[in-house]
Amino acid sequence: MPGFRSKTGEGKQRKLSHTCVVLMLRELMDGPSTAAELAEASGLGYRTSLMFLTALHRKRCVHIAGWENDLAGRQSIRVFAFGQKADAPKKPTKWSAKKRATEQRKQFTLLRMAA
Repeated sequence: MPGFRSKTGEGKQRKLSHTCVVLMLRELMDGPSTAAELAEASGLGYRTSLMFLTALHRKRCVHIAGWENDLAGRQSIRVFAFGQKADAPKKPTKWSAKKRATEQRKQFTLLRMAA
């Protein structure tokens, strides 16, 4: 796109400062944290802190310790903690419970019709 320039320059990746990385790691050492909490502690943007956490998660340095609800009530906010434990599962949603009940009703009706 002519005339378009990114904030970081033409095709260059911006490197995190050592201070920001230390602040994020310190926040994680204090206990489980979300990407928004790390962004606030380090002064970086939410997306940058989320990419940092995703990279740590891929390398198995952190795990998902739990889930928090967003403003709509969905479990979409990951809470990260240090360690190589298994990720915390999400609770089943109301929709999946309703869908399961509908499927069971359909099976029951089919069995009654077959008998």
